[in-house]
This record gives sequence, structure tokens and C-alpha cells, in this order.
Amino acid sequence: PIGPNAGTIVQCAAKPLQSDGASKPSSKSYSPKKVSQPFVTLSPSGVMGDYNHYRTVALENTNDRAVSILTMDVLRRLSAFEPRVELGDLGENLLVEGLPYHFFRVG
Repeated sequence: PIGPNAGTIVQCAAKPLQSDGASKPSSKSYSPKKVSQPFVTLSPSGVMGDYNHYRTVALENTNDRAVSILTMDVLRRLSAFEPRVELGDLGENLLVEGLPYHFFRVG
């Protein structure tokens, strides 16, 4: 049986390192948007095939915050203020429904 802390993954997303430099926030073509995938493979170092410039450079490849999780309750609240926000725009790897923001913790 599914317990009280069960949720649904609405979207999986990843974005590889861009060879044209677009993965760097200083690039004019930079976007944090991740591309929807049918599935992703998770490891302690994050989503396979996904590149996060901030975590790689500024945080020196730390495994902390290796996977970006966004909950639908947060996305709905944000969309009330910014209706143009679409799935993946915030760089999330997993978009989850049925689990509130406070369910998750860093680590």
C-alpha cells in the first residue's frame, strides 16, 4: 500500500553541459531551463547527464544539492505571480505532486 508520504513525479528533466558555452550564466544564451526526459538516473552526485554550473564551479562539485526538486505547490504559488513560468524553467530535475515543500530537506 502507498503510505501518507507518497507523491507522483510529474516531470523528470536534465540538461547536459553545452559545448557552446551556454551553460555558463555569463553567456547571453544561458537559461536554467531543463529539458523534459522520459526518465532520469539518479546517483549520489546527481542526475546523470545533467550539468549545473553553480554546483560544479562555485561549490566545487559538491554532492549537496545534487538534485533539484520542485513541488507543484511551490510552482502554483509562483505561477500566480509570474504566469509565464513553465515546467523546467527553474532548473528543476524533478517536479513532484502530492508531497509538500516542507517534506523535503537538503542533504
